[in-house]
Amino acid sequence: MFEKMDAKMFKYKMEKVLDMLKNDSTDELKKKLSKVDTQEVMSKMNEYDKEKLQNMNIDLNSLKNKLQNSDIQKIISVLGQKDSEMLLRKLQELLK
Repeated sequence: MFEKMDAKMFKYKMEKVLDMLKNDSTDELKKKLSKVDTQEVMSKMNEYDKEKLQNMNIDLNSLKNKLQNSDIQKIISVLGQKDSEMLLRKLQELLK
């Protein structure tokens, strides 16, 4: 039961992130992320691996298709080089 809740929450959060990347300006994203501990986010992301996401019935191909180059550039612009490299490395690991 908890896995279903985790899967639903993960799907919701990923959809929200993708929506924000598509619709919010870089400045808006920077403002929103200034209130977020990026190390905590990375720590949480490290709890997930490809197998766990597949077991949660997360469609990784769908996520991969939704993430565009413009989104990646926005991530780099918002997070800066160091933090964006860690995040993009983890995303690449999950989506390959």
